[in-house]
Amino acid sequence: MHVLPLQQNNPPGAAIAAILLVELALVAAFSIPILVGRWAMFKKAGREGWPAIVPVYKWIVTLELINRPWWWVFLVYAPFVNIVFQVLIYLDLSKAFGKSEGYAVGLFFLPFVFYPILGFSRDVRYYGPPNPPQGYPPGWFPPGGGYPGYPPPGYPPPGYGPPGYPPPPGYSSPQPPPPPPANPWPPADG
Repeated sequence: MHVLPLQQNNPPGAAIAAILLVELALVAAFSIPILVGRWAMFKKAGREGWPAIVPVYKWIVTLELINRPWWWVFLVYAPFVNIVFQVLIYLDLSKAFGKSEGYAVGLFFLPFVFYPILGFSRDVRYYGPPNPPQGYPPGWFPPGGGYPGYPPPGYPPPGYGPPGYPPPPGYSSPQPPPPPPANPWPPADG
């Protein structure tokens, strides 16, 4: 029986294993930033972060953040239709975080870059769904949603009253400084 040297030194199983390891490394390199960024994005919107790792539930929570019907999750997984609905979801998601349509394009084509920006950037905050329910004004926050801690305790809601904390009890306005002495300085030799 004649065995080729190539087969003897390099079994096909090793080549397949090497290809699979490279593929696994590439999938991890692109998936982990999306997962971590989506987790932080959910936390920033006032939700739990763990839905980011549950395949179908992450889309349901995303649809809740942008006030879209839950049954759109079926359209996200439907062939060909999913492209249209993911674009619509990314458009609303970028508006919910105060970003433009260009950011939605980035979420669609480079989610491993743009999800971490949504989740970790200090310049990005959750403003609420861009399409509020019927009868609610724009900027409406869902129950439990919105940016946590805004406005800070002691501050009135935006647009009401003077800015800043009210003076503490027993505090009076500062007194003006005393007037300068009547005699000029340096004294005149007299």
